Amino acid sequence: MTKQRIINYIDVGCVNPFVRHWKKNKQYLKCVLGCEPRDDKKEGSFFDNFSEEIQVLNYNCAIYDKEGKFKFYICHKGQCSSLFEPDLHKYIYRSGKRSTNEEKNKRMKIVDITKVECLRLDSILDKLDISFDFIKIDTQGADFQVLKSMGSYLDDIVGIHTELNFQPFYKGITLFEEVNKFLKKEGFYLAKTLDRKNPYWNNFLYLRRDTIKKKQLKLIKKVYKI
Repeated sequence: MTKQRIINYIDVGCVNPFVRHWKKNKQYLKCVLGCEPRDDKKEGSFFDNFSEEIQVLNYNCAIYDKEGKFKFYICHKGQCSSLFEPDLHKYIYRSGKRSTNEEKNKRMKIVDITKVECLRLDSILDKLDISFDFIKIDTQGADFQVLKSMGSYLDDIVGIHTELNFQPFYKGITLFEEVNKFLKKEGFYLAKTLDRKNPYWNNFLYLRRDTIKKKQLKLIKKVYKI
């Protein structure tokens, strides 16, 4: 396949650079929309080192299915921070057992509670004349709310990389079965499980069954080696 910039990419929860699949395939990206609530002094880890040929759109906000300012739980390990309150004494992945050991829960220990601005994705997309093809979501429990916030724009998406939970690491989150059911109803199928199997969470790739975006779908399959 010719290396054409044909993928318009949304990254919600882009505190880190690309997941490994896209880090090696940035040459296919035409536009990147990144959304992450962050300190301006730390801004840039995701948006640095892009080719000038890629259009980069930067929104310093959280994405949710409601708009306004909501509590944001900042954890000892920043990547564990979430709009949902961590459930500190459950489901320790590394041990594979339930534990109340505070040391093992250290990474999810709340160090601060602040409020962040939340927007729906459809509110952002209403202002952009861009049809997005792919969305990667890593929001520590709010992935379902991000998907719902797309509204009718979800119809444009042909690929979804999302992290879903089988157990409630965070209070009140929507678990895998309900999200999987929602995505099937929206015309997607589970194409690939992306991490080693564990009983608590995993990353998944969903692809749209029927789409006119044949080139984009073929390229996504190539990136994820399907």
